[in-house]
Amino acid sequence: YMQQAKAMQAVLEPYALRLFGLLSVISIAMFFIKQLSNGDGNITTLVARFALEILKLCVFLFIVTNGPHLLLQLFGYFIQSGAAVNGQGELSPSTIVVLGFGACFRTFDAIGAMGWGDTAAFGLPLALAGMGILACFASVGILYLVRVIELYLVMYGGVLLLGFGGISFTRDIPKNYLSYMLSAGAQLFMLNVVIGFGMEIVASWPASLTLDTTPDAVLRQVLQLFVGAAVF
Repeated sequence: YMQQAKAMQAVLEPYALRLFGLLSVISIAMFFIKQLSNGDGNITTLVARFALEILKLCVFLFIVTNGPHLLLQLFGYFIQSGAAVNGQGELSPSTIVVLGFGACFRTFDAIGAMGWGDTAAFGLPLALAGMGILACFASVGILYLVRVIELYLVMYGGVLLLGFGGISFTRDIPKNYLSYMLSAGAQLFMLNVVIGFGMEIVASWPASLTLDTTPDAVLRQVLQLFVGAAVF
């Protein structure tokens, strides 16, 4: 998804530049029409205003051509900050799901270590609880994965919106886009912090299941982990 999102920029950037160029020409034409209609003959004031208008266009042109790269650096800053706070390093969805598989497989190991009678009595509840733990961890991993995919798609696909910076009437569109990406980056930071804190707690869960105990004790442990996983 990230590679496909990056490919979107190469496709959409020429359209954004053409849109930006068209709106810039209209903006400059409207600038001179406005100045002529005002009847202001001060050449110094006219040059200063025109220079300011050109400066605005240059700023937005820079954003059109470099916006995704700058946003990518911003996301890296948020992710690294979250990793520094949670102490777990940079998260990946697979790392989260692997913990769920560890707890689930450990539960099935406990079922395999039981006798036939205990398996008949406790096997199904343990299996359901183990798969429930896996489902909880998978949900967290999917949540994080979807958020990251969304950010990349919006970041590179939103290049088209940056082309509206060529005229004052539509400059709120790229401003809102950049504001949204900043907000999304902050949400990504908080996800890294919250999931990282949770990972610090749940990392020891698979090893905490004791297999050499009574089946009812194993069931209690697995159910406790299932509730903890649901809270996570």
